[in-house]
Amino acid sequence: MALSEEDFSNRREHARKSVLAEAIIEYGGNETRGKVHDISVGGAKIEAQLPADAKSPVNLKINQFGAIPADIAWQRGNQVGLKFRSDPEQVAEMLAAIAIYG
Repeated sequence: MALSEEDFSNRREHARKSVLAEAIIEYGGNETRGKVHDISVGGAKIEAQLPADAKSPVNLKINQFGAIPADIAWQRGNQVGLKFRSDPEQVAEMLAAIAIYG
């Protein structure tokens, strides 16, 4: 039985914040542009044209704030769920910088 997005949201460890931010996703020596739709210190939901066979790990780059290493948790069409590999405190610092400096 496949889990719905609602099932995933009920299992999240961290509260997600709705955003709409441009991003670059690096994967397997390639990169593509995408949009972050929601984000937390534990992961993000993005919209990007990743190949169906794209493998983890990936790097999510938002603005000039560096890259967040992540694994692909799920993928449905151009909607992709990422689980961050970094320490939540480091991700929280980056998210605070993005919120302040855009």
